[in-house]
Amino acid sequence: MNRIITALAFTLLSLTAGISQTLTQTVRGEIKDKESGFQLPGVIVVLKGDTTGKINNATDENGNFTLSNVPVGRRTFIMSYTGYKTWVSTDVIVVSGKETFLNIEMEEESMKLEEVKVVAETKGVFNDMSSVSTKLFSIEETERYPGARNDPARMASNFAGVQGSNDSRNDIVVRGNSPSGILWRLEEIDIPNPNHFAIAGSAGGPVSIINNKYLANSEFFTGAFPSFYGNAMGGVFDLKMRNGNNQKHERTAQFGILGTELGLEGPINKAKGSSYMINYRYSTLDYLQGLHIKVGTDAVPRYQDMGFRFNFPTKKCGTFSFSGIGGISAISIILDTVTKKPEELYGDKTRNQYFKTNMGVAILNHVISLNEKTTLKTSVAFSSQWINVDHYLILRDSTFHTVGLPHILSGTFSESKITFTSFIKRKINARNSFKTGFYVNQFMVDLTDSVKVNSIYDNTASVIDAKPWKVRINTKATFLLAQPYFNYTYKFGKGFTMNTGVYGQWLSLNNAVSVEPRAGLKYSINEKNVLSIGYGMHSQMQPTYIYFMLPDSIHMDGLTVANTSGVQANKNLGFNKSQHFVMGYDLFPAKYLRIKVEAYYQQLWNIPVYSVPSSVSLINRGASFSRFFPVYD
Repeated sequence: MNRIITALAFTLLSLTAGISQTLTQTVRGEIKDKESGFQLPGVIVVLKGDTTGKINNATDENGNFTLSNVPVGRRTFIMSYTGYKTWVSTDVIVVSGKETFLNIEMEEESMKLEEVKVVAETKGVFNDMSSVSTKLFSIEETERYPGARNDPARMASNFAGVQGSNDSRNDIVVRGNSPSGILWRLEEIDIPNPNHFAIAGSAGGPVSIINNKYLANSEFFTGAFPSFYGNAMGGVFDLKMRNGNNQKHERTAQFGILGTELGLEGPINKAKGSSYMINYRYSTLDYLQGLHIKVGTDAVPRYQDMGFRFNFPTKKCGTFSFSGIGGISAISIILDTVTKKPEELYGDKTRNQYFKTNMGVAILNHVISLNEKTTLKTSVAFSSQWINVDHYLILRDSTFHTVGLPHILSGTFSESKITFTSFIKRKINARNSFKTGFYVNQFMVDLTDSVKVNSIYDNTASVIDAKPWKVRINTKATFLLAQPYFNYTYKFGKGFTMNTGVYGQWLSLNNAVSVEPRAGLKYSINEKNVLSIGYGMHSQMQPTYIYFMLPDSIHMDGLTVANTSGVQANKNLGFNKSQHFVMGYDLFPAKYLRIKVEAYYQQLWNIPVYSVPSSVSLINRGASFSRFFPVYD
C-alpha cells in the first residue's frame, strides 16, 4: 500500500511540474521604413515585461528579427531605432502551436536628434499619408469585437460613424453613404465584392470570403481618403496579406460554425527566404447536412473559399509574390415539395429560387528598392465575379399541392477585369516624401437579365410559359478605367504633417472624367493631443450593370415614350460626386486609452435619380439578401 501511495504521489508531482512549465513560442518579423519601404537593420526589438532580460534581439541586414522562448498569451513588443519613432505592438497573440510573424513599418523622426527631448511611442493608430478618418487594425481586432466573426466589415461596424445593415449580411453604411460606396483593395489591387452570395452592385454579403488567417495588419478609411484611393465615396478597406513561415512548415485545422478550415504554410527555399501559404475553408453547415444533421432550414448555404500567397525574395531583383483569394457559393430554396406553409429563413415563399456566385482574384506583384530612399512596385492582376439567379413560380391548387413551376426570372452577371498598376514611393529626406502611380483597368462584362411579367390571373404554367421574356439587360462590352494619382507628404517639424495630392479618373465607356484634389493637416500638440483636418473630392462610377439597363420608357423631345428600340439610356451617366470635409481630435488620456472625436460634412451631387418623379435615387439603396437584381429604370 505504501508503495502505491508513493507512486501516486510521485505521479501527481510530475504532472504538476509538467503543467507549471511555461509554454513558449518563437516570434519573428520584418521591419521597414514606412515611407521608402527599405528594410531597417539594427532595430532593437524587446518583449515588454521580460524579467529575464534575454528576450530581445536586433534586426539583420534584411530587416528581419527572431525572438525565441516568448511566453504564450497577449504580448507587447517594443521596437526602437536611432532617428525613428519608437514603435509599440500591443496585444499580439502568441500561441503555442504556431509561430507569430510581425510586419512593422517605422516612421523616421522629422526633427533633428539634438532637438528631441522625448520620443513618443507610436502604437499603430496613425498613417502619416492620411490625416483624418483612418483606422489601422490588427488581425486580433477582427476576433475581439462582438459579432465580428473574424470579418473586417463586421468589425468595422463597431466603429463610430459606421452602421451595419443587419445580422444576415455584412454591408456597412459609412457616414450615411451607400453600402455600395465601399472600396475593397487587396495587395494594391481593387477587387470585386469579396463575399459569398454577393448581389450585383453591392459591397457586402452574408459570409465573407476573406479569412483573417492570411491577413496582415490593414487599414480602414471612413472619409477624405488619400489621393491613392479612388472610385469610392463611402469607405476603403486596404487589406494586406502576410507571407508564409519561411523557416518552418506549419499545418493548422479548425472546425467552426462558419466553416471547416485547413491551413498550410512553410518555406520553399530556406536559404533564399521564399515561402508559401494556403488556406482553404468549406461550409460547415453543408457538411452537417450531408451527415443528415438538421441545421434549422432545408435551404443550407453551400460555399467554399481559399486564399494563397507565394513569396520569392531575391538578392538583386527585388521580391516577387503571387497571391489570390476566391470563393464559390450556392443556395437552393426549394419549396414546391412541401405540403404546408413553409417557414424558411430567406427567400420568397411562392418561388423555387436558385442563387449561385463565384468570385476570384489572382495578383502578381514585384517590389524592388531602387535605393535606400526609393521603392518601385508593379502589379498585374486578373479578377472575376459571376452571379446567376433563376426563379420558378410555384402554382398550387386548393389543397396546397404544386401543379406548375413556370420559369419567371433568369439572370447571369459576369464581370472580369485585368488590372495593371505601378507606383514609386520616395522619401526625399526626413521631412519630404511622395508616392505617385497609376491604375489601368480593362473591364469585360457579359450581362443578361430577363423576367416574365404575369398577373394574378395567370394561374397555369402553360399561360405563363407562353408569355414572352421581358429583357432588362442583354449585353457584352469591354471598356477601360484609368486612375493616375500623386500624393506628397511634408513634415514641418514640431508636430505638423501636411498631406496634399490629386487623383484622376477616366472611363472610356462614356468618356467621363474627374480630377480630384485631396489635402490634410495633422498637428501633434504633444504625445497626448492631436488635431487634424482633411478635405477630399471623390467620385465613383455606377455599378456596371446600371449602364446597360433597358428601361421601359425613355425621354425624347420632352416626352416620355416606350423604349421599343432597346436604348441603353443610362450609358452616358457620369460619376457620382462627393466632397468630404473632416475635423478631428485625438486624446490619449491613459496608456491604453484613446478618445477620438471627428466632425464631418459631405456634399453629394451628380447622383442618378428616376426620370419619372420618385423618392428613390442611387444615393443609398440599402442591403437585403432577397435583392438579387435591383432594377433602376
